[in-house]
Amino acid sequence: MYKCAVIGVLIVVLLHQSILANANVIKANFDFEEKYKVFEYRQPFTLSCQVSVTLPSEDYQIKWYKGNRSIQDVHEIQNRLTSTNISITIRKANVDDAGIYSCRLTDPRSTNTTPIDQAEFDVIMKPTAKLVETLTVIEGEKLRLECIVMGSPLPTVEWRVGNTSYLRSQDRVKLSENPDKKGIANAVLQIDEARMSDRGTYYCHGNNIATRMYPATEADVYVRVKDKLAALWPFLGIVVEVVVLCTIILIYEKKRNKSELEESDTDQSPEQDKK
Repeated sequence: MYKCAVIGVLIVVLLHQSILANANVIKANFDFEEKYKVFEYRQPFTLSCQVSVTLPSEDYQIKWYKGNRSIQDVHEIQNRLTSTNISITIRKANVDDAGIYSCRLTDPRSTNTTPIDQAEFDVIMKPTAKLVETLTVIEGEKLRLECIVMGSPLPTVEWRVGNTSYLRSQDRVKLSENPDKKGIANAVLQIDEARMSDRGTYYCHGNNIATRMYPATEADVYVRVKDKLAALWPFLGIVVEVVVLCTIILIYEKKRNKSELEESDTDQSPEQDKK
């Protein structure tokens, strides 16, 4: 009986030593570069760590962390978190959910707090982009567009007009940060004096590490450029209508006066004959 117990303990010890000798005990579901996990805004993402050796479930435990905090202590995600022994899923993910996550393989029966093995995820958010729905400017006035982007790491903005892409200021197109939202390069596109040729569809998207592997999501807006005299056309139309109406009235009055004068002359002629 005692021999069996000793043999059982030796087997467990040997198995644990085997685990420690294995450099790839945990198989993590990275998206790329054995490091990154990408999620999209308001979509769920799952991190999983499979144990690559066969062990009874009571012989190991996987603990999850965000940074140095146990995942159970990250209060802002608790109502969106689903966890199992080997995975966690976060629903309706937002930019604040990005960061360093890790799974740590431990022996629940051991007093040693050093994990047997661990995997670290750099969880990043693919950028989103948004533009105003419509924009109309007057020829000669300032054309200004702001690309509202979110992502982690903080994205930089790329613009496209027709077949030309802009990563920096070029010719009449000036790119800059939004002074109210510092840190996002090229978020604002500006043309100081709009021309009729500037009308067309403008596109923007954000770039960060995620867009190395996944296509960026573009936002677009059609910009209309009105003739600088366009605002005068309604006024000029009214003026023309008034002038035409006044001319008609004057002509009518002139003809009426002439007709009345002729009738007056006709009425007086018989009396003059009697005299």
